[in-house]
Amino acid sequence: MDLSAVHTIDDTLVKIKKRVAKTHPGVWIQCFRFQDKLLQEKRFPTKQELDDISTAHSIVIFHNDLHFAMMNTPAMQQIDIPAELEGVQTNEAHEPTGYIEDPAILEIDAKIRELLDDEDILEQVILSAQLALQEGITSLHMKESPDVIRIIIQNQDRIPVRFKPLVLVTDINDMDALDEIVASDNLRQNACICLIADGTFDGHTAATLEPYTDDPSTWGMLFYDD
Repeated sequence: MDLSAVHTIDDTLVKIKKRVAKTHPGVWIQCFRFQDKLLQEKRFPTKQELDDISTAHSIVIFHNDLHFAMMNTPAMQQIDIPAELEGVQTNEAHEPTGYIEDPAILEIDAKIRELLDDEDILEQVILSAQLALQEGITSLHMKESPDVIRIIIQNQDRIPVRFKPLVLVTDINDMDALDEIVASDNLRQNACICLIADGTFDGHTAATLEPYTDDPSTWGMLFYDD
């Protein structure tokens, strides 16, 4: 669901409650295009606030740039992300708060994708393409994992925009993923490789040459260095 139009935490929670009310228990509620800095409170809803809406649904709110997210307790339990994983925020008792950032967000994305079948993934791609068309955008770069790119290429006649596949590789040492791209005629001929190198400015994970002015304790993060 789209959270781009919310202005307060209450707006956000009300909109999620409405979706929960018409969604079968056990079904994931995935929220996108959320920008905490545009809210009056300048924050995400807390894990407890999401739990208060429903513990019969797994709820995740993705930031607009997809580099960090907030999850409720059932979502954290279902994908079983370890608290010690870098990017999983914990409280003083070392318990996950539900807030996930780089680089753990890549693990979150992969585990949620494992819960979807090919048709579910294709439906989301088509919906994204339709939203782009509404804004007058007719060509897209699609940055996805090799398995999702394969689904896109195999069903390109159902996608209402032109697209250039970008195969997402998160580890330059993962030769299996790179070999898969080279070995596949579809991927080799139609896609290019996108290697993640760092994070995002909103999440303070984009690598910088100087500390962040609003958080001098960090210079961001790099996946690779010399």
